[in-house]
Amino acid sequence: MQKAEALPVSVDMIEEAAAYLGASESLSFRKESEHIDSKAFSLIRERYFSTWTTSLMGADLDRLEKLSRDTDLRSLVKTIVIQDDCEKNDPWNCVYPFQSDVIWPGDEDGNILSEQIGVQNLRAMLLDRRLCPEIIKIRDYRISLTNLYYCPEDHNRKVYRTAGYGQDATAVALFARDIIQGLGHSVIDVKMLRQSTENLRELSYFKNPDAPTGMSLGSSLVIEVTICFSTEFRGCHTGHFPMLRSAEILAAPYWDEKMLYHAPLLENLTISPRASWDDLLSSRPVPLRLKQLSIGRSGIVQGKGQSRLLDVAVYNRRPLVVESEDVTSSQSSP
Repeated sequence: MQKAEALPVSVDMIEEAAAYLGASESLSFRKESEHIDSKAFSLIRERYFSTWTTSLMGADLDRLEKLSRDTDLRSLVKTIVIQDDCEKNDPWNCVYPFQSDVIWPGDEDGNILSEQIGVQNLRAMLLDRRLCPEIIKIRDYRISLTNLYYCPEDHNRKVYRTAGYGQDATAVALFARDIIQGLGHSVIDVKMLRQSTENLRELSYFKNPDAPTGMSLGSSLVIEVTICFSTEFRGCHTGHFPMLRSAEILAAPYWDEKMLYHAPLLENLTISPRASWDDLLSSRPVPLRLKQLSIGRSGIVQGKGQSRLLDVAVYNRRPLVVESEDVTSSQSSP
């Protein structure tokens, strides 16, 4: 049987997909899509749409809403990255900083005001299964306070979340909670990472011909929350995580409680505690069914023997009580 030839791609098909992309991406998408057949075009579409980045603000939110109603293109979205333009505005990263106003609103404590951006819109898309990503990644980028010195007067420097202030995971953890509430039913993995951009990028503000001489710049702080979903993504109005198998989190409100008490199939849990986290721990015993639990330098793994108390007094005055008759306590390396 003769193999069917791939059909040429119409201009309308190219323009329909390009309309969802940003200005620079749409130009490159159109250029790559010229004079190709439908098979090659499918691969290009997958590359441009498989990872979708959004701030959940303004034009970004409008594009996401429209994409979620496109029954053809929305199925290509496998990863949703949620971030504002703080990184793009940082002199540490770019020659011409502070060009964008797409910065998440925040309160005086550095928390992100999710009710003022499209978090509820995104949750509706997920619950209605208009979008079914395998991964949602949330990036909280914090600019060095030193770098704000070069912020122009007509640009509101007060909106920026800064490195060196509120460096625990509370802000992004609460933001992630607002996004994930009611969707925990399909979560299978959670990771929180704190990263510092210590290496200055080649194209930084130092390359700007108008930059002042003798200036200094500071590195940034990035906290990422990555949430992985089962391929059978099902919206469910519950605060529990019945499918969660693995979690690596920074000590933060909501997440400690859910991981310790509401993830019955959780096998591996790592918690990086903060200096004081009494307010995050319950006095209730933890129904431990883990294969491995690590909290800072303390940890327990399954094995012979008995242990009902994991003492994390290095970080916290209150010990964590676990319900298990078959665990052994061990100290991991610092």
